[in-house]
Formats: sequence, structure tokens, C-alpha cells
Amino acid sequence: MVFRQGEELHTIDLQTRMDRIDGPAYSLGFDGDRVWLLDDEDTFKGDPVFYHNLKSYFFNMPFVLGDKGIVYGETEDLVYAGVQYPGIAVRFKSGIGTSYKDQYFLHYHPKTHKMAWLGYTVSYGSGERSNSVNWIGYHDWTSVAGLMVPKTLTWYNSEGRTIKAPKIPVLFEGIAFSGQGKPRSFFAKPENGVFVEGKAQE
Repeated sequence: MVFRQGEELHTIDLQTRMDRIDGPAYSLGFDGDRVWLLDDEDTFKGDPVFYHNLKSYFFNMPFVLGDKGIVYGETEDLVYAGVQYPGIAVRFKSGIGTSYKDQYFLHYHPKTHKMAWLGYTVSYGSGERSNSVNWIGYHDWTSVAGLMVPKTLTWYNSEGRTIKAPKIPVLFEGIAFSGQGKPRSFFAKPENGVFVEGKAQE
């Protein structure tokens, strides 16, 4: 799968979850075992381990919530603009993924049952569960190769479960799926790249 977000081109192998991001002056990726960064001009300021699959994870919702090690539960309806959106709470079994203490809240439209909102917490870096929920609106879907995928994602300001003003939408362009995967070497660390370690989780 390939898509462009801003000035970045994201390429993801949906079977192995190897990925690669090519930006204006940097590249980073996951070779199946480790995260690497190529940044000769020192322009990338984030944490590559946290970032390398961040946009693709949100883009691939709700399909990634079928991964192994997930625990489903109940959550109260989300109310926005007078509409009640039923939801499903998602947690991870201990040790699953980089941030297994994260929580997700998937809410769908009561009539169409199409995913409309995603709430999530972030434990990465602290190793502790958080009660601070971030909200993304999934309001703009498009069909690519017979699959429904988000064309835009909109983060919102919020207080708890009260959603307030929207932020600038994140737009995905050039979305494409292929049955022919990239060779493993495409996701491998370039010669001048370095392997990087993320922040330790408890």
C-alpha cells in the first residue's frame, strides 16, 4: 500500500508490516525487526520508532483492530452534534506492540455503522496508561481498489469525551494497493542510515 501525506510518501507491506517513509530530506522505516533513519541533514525532529507507522496505523483503521492480542470491551456512546455514536473499547494484552498500554475507542454511525470517530490514548514514552483521550473524525471515505479508506483525517480539540473545534485535516493522496509486494531490500536500512531505539516501555 502506498499513499502521500504532505511531503511524505508512505509505503507499507500489509502482510509483514514493514514500512518506509520518504520525506523531502530524510527517510525512515521498519525492516521487520528494527527501525532505521537516514537523515544526513538532521531535518527529522521526531522519534522514528514512534512515528514510522503512526499515520499508516490511523489510515488502516478499523482493520488493524483485528490484530492478535486485542481485547474488546464496552464504552459509552459518543455524542456529537446531537448524534449518539455507539462504540467499542479496545485494549491490548500485556506486551503486545510498542505501546500496549494504549487504549482506543472506535465509534460508528448509528444508521450506516460506518466508522465515524476514533479516540485514543498515548502511553509511549511514559509507560503509564493515560486518561487523556485524543479524537479523530473519520468523515471523508473513498473507495480504492474496492476498499473503503479515509481520504482525510481530522483531529479535534476536546475535553474528555466532549469534542470541540476541528484542527486542520490531514489529507491522503495517491492512495494505491498492489498485489505485488516490494522486495524486502526496499525496506532495509540504507548504507548511510542508522538503526534507532525507541523510548523504553515498562
